[in-house]
Amino acid sequence: MVGVNVVPTPANARNLGSASLYWANGYIQNAWAVISDERLKDEIASLSGAEMAVAKAIAPLVATYKMKSAVAGKGSLARRHCGWIAQRIEAVFAAHGLDPFAYGCVGFDPAIKTVTRTRTVMRSKLNGAEPVVDAEGHPVMESCEEPYEEQVPDCDDDGVQRMIHNLRIEEVSAFALAGLAARIAALEAACGYA
Repeated sequence: MVGVNVVPTPANARNLGSASLYWANGYIQNAWAVISDERLKDEIASLSGAEMAVAKAIAPLVATYKMKSAVAGKGSLARRHCGWIAQRIEAVFAAHGLDPFAYGCVGFDPAIKTVTRTRTVMRSKLNGAEPVVDAEGHPVMESCEEPYEEQVPDCDDDGVQRMIHNLRIEEVSAFALAGLAARIAALEAACGYA
């Protein structure tokens, strides 16, 4: 348990988890507070035509899915989730001539995996629970194999490190909301509503 505030030093320089070593769940009382102070932002602009086209295309891309890790562990009891798929969002940006990675709503990080290896270590030789000593009373040492875990790049068969694609859901949602607002405004205009 942590009985004090946990803060990064310096600000905006540390992550909680990673693309490969992520937390399973997060339980908090309130919604995340994302720093959104106008004084900390530059080049503030309305969505361009291409960005608005992306925004309109995002909402219909919501899908349901099961996580492969849950299916492997729970089989048919794995639950379905609802949301967007990163590569599909990336494709929409690209289809409209935009670099998806120029936007903070999509990203990718190198995948890593944990492997168990063994190393040779020297230890006191034991006879049961008692250490074996030589004629002078010094412990007799012996080499033994000891397992340990190491994080290594997760590579494909060609040796290329895999990437794990991710979304910042709040930013994807903002795009989707802008697209839905534009669609609603167009419908209202077509119906003669102010």
